[in-house]
Amino acid sequence: MDDGFKNQVLERTDIVDLVRSFGVQVRKSGQNYTCLCPFHKEKSPSFSLNPGKGFFHCFGCQASGTQIDFVMRHENMDFLGALHFLARRAGISIPERHNSPQEAAAAQAARSEKQKILELLEDACRFFEGQLRRPEHAGALAYASSRGLDDDALKKFRVGWAPDGFDNILRWADALKHPRELLVKAGLLKLNEKNSVYDLFRARLMFPIWDDEGRVVAFSGRIIIEDKNVGKYINSPESPVFTKSLLLYGFNLARKNMQGEQGALICEGQMDVIACHRAGLSHAVAPLGTALTEEHVRKLRRAAKAATLCFDADPAGLRAAKRSLGLLLAAGLPARVITIPAGKDPDEIIRKQGPEALREAIKNSRDCLDFLAEQLRKEHGDSTTGRAAAGSEAMELLSSIPDPILLSSMLQDIAERLHLDPRALQDGLRNRHAQQRSRERRQQQQAAPAEPSPTLGETQATAPLPSPLAPVQEATPDAESNVELILLQIAVANEDLAHELAEALPAGGLSSNPSGAALNFVLSLVHAGDWAAAAQAALARFKQSPSVMKALAMPEYSASSTPEILRKAASDCLAKRLSLTRDRRARDIMNALKAPGADARTLLAELQQLKAMK
Repeated sequence: MDDGFKNQVLERTDIVDLVRSFGVQVRKSGQNYTCLCPFHKEKSPSFSLNPGKGFFHCFGCQASGTQIDFVMRHENMDFLGALHFLARRAGISIPERHNSPQEAAAAQAARSEKQKILELLEDACRFFEGQLRRPEHAGALAYASSRGLDDDALKKFRVGWAPDGFDNILRWADALKHPRELLVKAGLLKLNEKNSVYDLFRARLMFPIWDDEGRVVAFSGRIIIEDKNVGKYINSPESPVFTKSLLLYGFNLARKNMQGEQGALICEGQMDVIACHRAGLSHAVAPLGTALTEEHVRKLRRAAKAATLCFDADPAGLRAAKRSLGLLLAAGLPARVITIPAGKDPDEIIRKQGPEALREAIKNSRDCLDFLAEQLRKEHGDSTTGRAAAGSEAMELLSSIPDPILLSSMLQDIAERLHLDPRALQDGLRNRHAQQRSRERRQQQQAAPAEPSPTLGETQATAPLPSPLAPVQEATPDAESNVELILLQIAVANEDLAHELAEALPAGGLSSNPSGAALNFVLSLVHAGDWAAAAQAALARFKQSPSVMKALAMPEYSASSTPEILRKAASDCLAKRLSLTRDRRARDIMNALKAPGADARTLLAELQQLKAMK
């Protein structure tokens, strides 16, 4: 972005007026101004504003910066978003770069059309608000009141009324000289089969939908007389200014209230959001007639540190909550779930039981794993196949968690709640990632055929073959751990070999020693696509194990070792591991032969097979 444009925006933005515009009480103090810091709780003003330099500084929390920094912090925007916000506030056109005059002209036309649509929608919002107050629409106002929408709520959320009839908006727009084609693009008029236009919203309570900057970009209309043949809500179609999968109802009002520990409160509909805000829960938002999307979650992640789901307890609501939890956890956003009795919603609870009832429900919200485990048990049952299906679905829902340590911990917890072996879920996740990686490799090979790389069991004729490490050759009581520790070093030293080891070693086949647990942990991270963090994560997780710490902190095999040396060592270790497994099984057979009633013929036959493999 051009520095000249940025400087122009800063020069046109008085920092004192900007801070005041967000409802902060500012008072003059010498050449500067002071106020209570909007970024942390305090009793005495420590937030200083210097209008001459356009700079703020808090002596309490040390927040400081320019007007752009203030908007970024206060509104949870990135730099470009804050700059554009201030530019529009100051009435400065946002420059765009184009490769040709034709592109520039097209961009200007599109920008001009969007601005006209925004102005039209703002006018329409005022029209709907006025209609709700007209005497002939007293029934609509009475209905709004019966749903708990008092005068403050009507004004804050700018609720209005679309009169019954097919041409009310049409006649209003014609009187104001708004082009009909613009009303169609804005979603206020609709074309019929004869190419004639008519009002989309008729006899509906109107809720304006805002973008993140508080501009009206669409509407949601609700009927006030229940009719099974008519949709309860209809929303504006998508337009040049409205994409429903990108917006959350009430986000422009709730964003600044999500910054504390309470995070975001995610409801199902507009009435729930309004009810929550009326109850003082002003961190509530809702998707716009669609399921929560990845774009919604990314927006919430920038604004909040946690989220609480408040969905209906009917089957559709429970499915939506389960799916939403997967998206929230994948984005690294801790989540909880409010349990609401079936057939009720936040709006009804507040109207019938009062705001405190919903606050209490939020206070008693459930951990996401408690909720998931209960829902999965209900859906799949407690039979062996049911638990397996529940575990598979849990693994699928949790598999996208980006933090490998959190993922491992959650898989452990959900397995225990579902009465499953945690290693089974770890194995399943690793196999899933292995299959995905294999598919990706096949696609890459089909796109660009290349010479196949040697497997772990192959050696290269030109590569020097080092002598195997003594621990690998010696069949000591710690031989299995020694093998696993070497494989651990190789896994964190070379990403390609780490993936091959992850496919070759099932988690259930590793020892229960710290060496086996550490190797399994690292290979789980490899399958999750987080090889780069594996070494540090293992050091943090297994700091109580001297052998693991020594293997990782002072490795005999490291990234400085040649790939040939690492591959040969890995091949030797896998061969030694197989030999140790056979020896252990042979000892088990010898002990079993001593037991009364042993099936000697079968055991001896197996023992002969093991000896033949050596």
